[in-house]
Amino acid sequence: MSAPSEPRRRPGSPPAIAIWLAGLRLPAGDREHQAGDLIEEFHDRARRYGTFAARAWAWRQAFRCLAHRVSRDPVHDVPRSGVSMSAFIRDVGFALRLVRRTPLISAAVVLTFALGIGANVAIFSVAWPALGAPLAFPQEDRLAFILLSAERAGGVRSNPISPGDYFDLLEARSFESLAGFNMFVSQRNLLIDGREPAQIRVATVTEDFFKVLGVAPVAGRPLDASDFTPDARPIVLNERLWRLQFGADPTLIGRSLTIDGAPWTVVGVMPDATAVGTVEADAWSTQPLNRATARQQRSYFLAMIGRLRSGVSLEAANADLAALMKVVADRYPVTNTVSSTGAPVLARAESFRERLTGPVRPAFMLLLGGAGLVLIVAGINICGLQIARHLGRRQELSVRRALGAARVALVRQLTIECLVLAAAGGLAGLLAASLTLGALARYAPSVDWYEISPRLTTPVVLFTIGLTLVAGLIMGLVPAVMASATRHVGMQSRGGTAGRQTARLRTSIIAAQVATTMVLLIAATLTALSLGRVLRVDPGFEIDRGLIADVRTTTGDASDRIRFFDELVQRAGALPGVERACAINHIPLDNEGGGMTFVAEGKTDSDMEGALPMGITHGCFEALRIPVVRGRAFQRVETDSVAIVNETMAKALWPAGEDPVGKRVHIGLVSGPLFTVVGVVKDIRASALESAFTRQVWMSASRGWPMPQRLILRTTVPPDTLARPLRTLLRELRPDLALANVRTMQDIVGQATASRRFVLSLLGGFAGIALALCAIGIYGLLAYQVGQRTREIGIRLALGAKRRDISRTITRPVIVGVAGGLALGWLGARWLASLIATQLYQMSATDSRVYLGVTGFVLAVALVSCMAPMRRAARIDPVIALRNE
Repeated sequence: MSAPSEPRRRPGSPPAIAIWLAGLRLPAGDREHQAGDLIEEFHDRARRYGTFAARAWAWRQAFRCLAHRVSRDPVHDVPRSGVSMSAFIRDVGFALRLVRRTPLISAAVVLTFALGIGANVAIFSVAWPALGAPLAFPQEDRLAFILLSAERAGGVRSNPISPGDYFDLLEARSFESLAGFNMFVSQRNLLIDGREPAQIRVATVTEDFFKVLGVAPVAGRPLDASDFTPDARPIVLNERLWRLQFGADPTLIGRSLTIDGAPWTVVGVMPDATAVGTVEADAWSTQPLNRATARQQRSYFLAMIGRLRSGVSLEAANADLAALMKVVADRYPVTNTVSSTGAPVLARAESFRERLTGPVRPAFMLLLGGAGLVLIVAGINICGLQIARHLGRRQELSVRRALGAARVALVRQLTIECLVLAAAGGLAGLLAASLTLGALARYAPSVDWYEISPRLTTPVVLFTIGLTLVAGLIMGLVPAVMASATRHVGMQSRGGTAGRQTARLRTSIIAAQVATTMVLLIAATLTALSLGRVLRVDPGFEIDRGLIADVRTTTGDASDRIRFFDELVQRAGALPGVERACAINHIPLDNEGGGMTFVAEGKTDSDMEGALPMGITHGCFEALRIPVVRGRAFQRVETDSVAIVNETMAKALWPAGEDPVGKRVHIGLVSGPLFTVVGVVKDIRASALESAFTRQVWMSASRGWPMPQRLILRTTVPPDTLARPLRTLLRELRPDLALANVRTMQDIVGQATASRRFVLSLLGGFAGIALALCAIGIYGLLAYQVGQRTREIGIRLALGAKRRDISRTITRPVIVGVAGGLALGWLGARWLASLIATQLYQMSATDSRVYLGVTGFVLAVALVSCMAPMRRAARIDPVIALRNE
């Protein structure tokens, strides 16, 4: 057995005295950089030529520097506390050389940072147009949205404005200008020579609509007083329609377009953003209102926009509106007081931006929070990698401190090293986000008032730069301060205190990673389970094998249109593969809202109930598979005024449980026309799968009201295959009408749940990224620990320690960190429960089963991440470990 060899210096260790001599004649401010360059070159030569040759080179450099004449300018000999540009450039150069020396760990840092930055940039690109981007209106903070407000059972309810209330509200003194618009757009047929008819959405507005918004026309002029005459047919086009259908032809101004068979004069083109906050429209025309007869119109279909006077707050404006509407209630008690309570019907103004962003803000805040948590996990991983890298450079840092380098200078250099990697990661994250923006724009649910840009915008780039700098500074500064704290570390030592500090640090890193990952996984799991519940909701009608198409006709009298729809339904039902056809005015889950009031015969106006009027042709209940539970369905032709109510409406009109069949109901007020109830059908969800059953009153289209606007086909073949035959059929019947918006019932359900799917897909992606980073972080820290403690493990094994004890010792910090992270994750998820709850349906954001399931899953992932380093530690050969040392 050979004699033990003499202790030898660790390979790659530069001679400290030589490094000190090399900087002896240099100014104090330059010694650190000189030492760094020498140490870096020493390591490079040691790898290429061996340690002996590298040491010889280091001593030659030391004597050469001593022999070199250095300027004795006293100014340069004063230690410099500031950061000069030359020092910054040297630090950057050193950081770039360090990247070249350690390509694997540098690539890991860049990739991890790119994942965190890319997720945040992508979500910021989606959320910025909704939450931060300025609207296309000057002084948008002075814009207000106004609706009626009344206290009823269950709280305060908003309601559209009637023509009479509109003229009363024009007297409000808090507003510089006021205007109204119809909340329900009309679909009209646009005829262009040589092309298929197109269906466009036309909104109607009052005279000062564009003035209140403060938008300037792209071409021509906005609507003015001369357009509000009985015989005028002016129309203002949306810029989008103008470019798509007319190629942005400037000569179109003043010309006529054929819309619904009549000439309409184009007076101007307004920017696409004009519709923001009101209703989505392809064009605008006039909303006729007559002040003399407005108070007799008990229909509610208007909303108002107002521009506050300079210096008037929204609270002051609401106080002004409340005082005004109390005067109106005293003047018109029948129409402007709540019959059940006697309270006046008020009007309330809210911030225009709040009206837009309020409904979508919780979802975007949840997504921004999820992206932020991904960045936190990435940052924790990067801090762990940087700490591991700095621990490997303890000797170098000790030499620099021994040569007089200030701690501030070391922190600056180490931070700049991280900033260089962060800049590369930020650039990669920006590139990754730009590649995903197109997919996000296509996959995101359509929102009328904003659009996701498929390209990077200036705010997004500025956000990326700012986030990269802030995150890079934090991720670099924390490990740098820790690494520079130790003034001198022995060549072979691993002090007990330093070891305990390192163990606590690793435990804290693991705990932070696990906690953040837990929060994201819990949020994603809850959202997924909620979406599953929504999709399992019974809508009350069948969605399979259903094709929908919009068909709108306004020409001819009511009898002509009834005959047209009757023939269209008959011929569409005869198409091969069609089981049943009918026409309807509102498609369930795809309607624009609205409604009317109904009063059971023998009751007063105080007993009126609101419901959605559904005009259908014969066969719609069969096409939608809606069962009739009492009475009968409609016949093909109804000679009397009859109606069918759903179960919820029947209970509202006759709460005592009376049989509705045979009873009569007034439309509108007690003075309105009477309809006889001939049947009761099952409830359906008309607005959303998550909403409660809404009230519907079904009426036969053969009586002329409400007139159908959409065609429904129940098919025995794939619905998409019938779009072309249906288009050909309509061309034969009415070549002036457009068959628009052809879609399946599955498309409608998909659109109704699109926002939930979008949030889930992004949250799920964030959770997956965080879980992967967490698993990699646990594996990396444990593997690094095993590598650093190989000699210690070898000694323990040589002294008789059992391998299971070694594994227990190595994994104890990981177990403690994972346990602490799980506990913190539970607390964090419960703290964010109110935000997560905004995306849930019929389930709690603190469901213990979800928390336990996610806990078990994270434990399993952590165990798998530990297995490889544990096996490596258990298989260490003591002889080989000690020989390598």
